[in-house]
Amino acid sequence: MKQNYDLRFPQMPMRDDVGAITEFAGMGGFDEGFRMAGIPTFASVEAWDAANDVRRDNQEGEIIQGYIGTEQGMLHPDDLVERYARASQGRPVHYHASPPCQAFTMAQRKVGPAAKTPEQIHEDKLAAFPMIGNALYTAEQMMKHPDINLNSWSLEEAPAVAQFIKENPHLLDKYVKKKKIDQEEKKLLTGCLHKETSVQKLQNIS
Repeated sequence: MKQNYDLRFPQMPMRDDVGAITEFAGMGGFDEGFRMAGIPTFASVEAWDAANDVRRDNQEGEIIQGYIGTEQGMLHPDDLVERYARASQGRPVHYHASPPCQAFTMAQRKVGPAAKTPEQIHEDKLAAFPMIGNALYTAEQMMKHPDINLNSWSLEEAPAVAQFIKENPHLLDKYVKKKKIDQEEKKLLTGCLHKETSVQKLQNIS
């Protein structure tokens, strides 16, 4: 079985001129996909101890442990961006964030004994938005940072998140106001959220 798998999904030669940065990284599924494509992870962030242990055994990039947020004791996005600048050293990078987004997935139960009402699903989406907002803010700050070459970025369940923002623009307006992002930067962020990004963008860098 492994031989067949290796034939279908061969390991690409590892590169050192591009890389990925991941947040809410879990046990590193996204990082593993990049590794198979020959792209190393420069840095990854996760709060779960056991998941960090798995990534330490499987990747060489910086493992950052903690909860992302702006409250005391959390990993502030601004501080993380500076760490990403040091880790990437000007090389092209893909940023990926996988904040808890069950409410945005097709797996959300809408029928049966455990079904949730549309109102409950909406509340779940609102509860997830602060973490999504931090990811959007981080992407925006990476775009602006003079020492970060952000080649592309992606967000878990991005199409559903983009649709939710479109239906509830006040959420992004509140977030933008809080983070002091001007209107041009807001357009750039929402435009990138709707645009598909791909590992091929990094693979095609010569």
